[in-house]
Amino acid sequence: MEDLVNRFRKGAGRVGFEAEKQRRVLQLQTEIRGLKKQVEEGVVKVGEKALELHEQGKLKQADLVAVIEEVAALKSEIAQKEAEVEATKEEEFVPPAAVTSTLMCPQCDKPLPEGAAFCPECGSEAVEVAPPEPEPPAEPEPGLSCPNCGESLSEGASFCHKCGTKIEPEE
Repeated sequence: MEDLVNRFRKGAGRVGFEAEKQRRVLQLQTEIRGLKKQVEEGVVKVGEKALELHEQGKLKQADLVAVIEEVAALKSEIAQKEAEVEATKEEEFVPPAAVTSTLMCPQCDKPLPEGAAFCPECGSEAVEVAPPEPEPPAEPEPGLSCPNCGESLSEGASFCHKCGTKIEPEE
């Protein structure tokens, strides 16, 4: 049962991780679109400023430098965000370690982190519980053993629990 719970948590963790990763990618892509729009506006601004200064006979290189530097900074930020998008897309899910805590919440029955005094979910005071006793293995049928490794087998076993050999029913 504990294995099933851990597998469920692992699957839920993966789904949450992938959703968060997708949210971050979309957020970065939205920021990139906004920055590209600012670049386009900056380029228009450069053109308008150059035209205005030319018409006044005052076109000087220094007048355009500030606007051009703004556009260059935006392009650099776009490149950085695009690299961040690619790095985010490459991230892999790392499943959390299996829960081995003997601390349980008496209110919501959730396992608690080692050393926790209170449940982070519902706030109840933590209690220590004994780990569940493993179920004793089924008693092997006298004389029934694995033809490969000789391990004693339980009645009705289809595979050897030690080596995995398929057990053919006797006729």
